[in-house]
Amino acid sequence: MLDVIWSVKAETSFKLIIDQIEIAWSFQTASKFIIRTDKLLQTLKQNPLLFAKTNIFGVRKAIITKQTSVLYKVSKTHIEILFFWDNRQDPVF
Repeated sequence: MLDVIWSVKAETSFKLIIDQIEIAWSFQTASKFIIRTDKLLQTLKQNPLLFAKTNIFGVRKAIITKQTSVLYKVSKTHIEILFFWDNRQDPVF
């Protein structure tokens, strides 16, 4: 099982999404999102190549909710969470 590390951009974008969820909906909804993200990361640890490749070399995309995805890279020693993406934005990948 590979370790998961977060980039600075991943930490920042995750916090921004949590803040947006809390403002638009509630703390409880944000907590559910955090739990869902944690479950997805546990799945990544077990099967890091499960999710689709993007058009950026070596980057994969996992959908957390219909509004949010996480982009990540897999190496021999770890999984790097690159950033969280609002799916309503135009994709760059």
